[in-house]
Amino acid sequence: MNGTKLYIDCKAFVKAHTSSEESPTQRIDAVFCAGYVEGAVDAENGIAYNVPDGILLRQLVDIVDKYLVDHPEERQIAAETLIKRAMIKAFSKK
Repeated sequence: MNGTKLYIDCKAFVKAHTSSEESPTQRIDAVFCAGYVEGAVDAENGIAYNVPDGILLRQLVDIVDKYLVDHPEERQIAAETLIKRAMIKAFSKK
């Protein structure tokens, strides 16, 4: 999956948490985004970055969504790479 698909799915996730109007397809996209982000973050957490304890999945998706909004020129790149870049930017290892 590339960043464009992740961007679409994460927009559905954000919309699902800010609006009561969503289609069944948007619900599926939102759930897919949440699961994909959570899995990618879990795979690299503690290696490439350190996500603080207690952070919510919603916050992780917001970080990824902001990264994708700020870097549209990168959306053709693999989604897991973009998630990693977003997390490094937010939670670089110190």
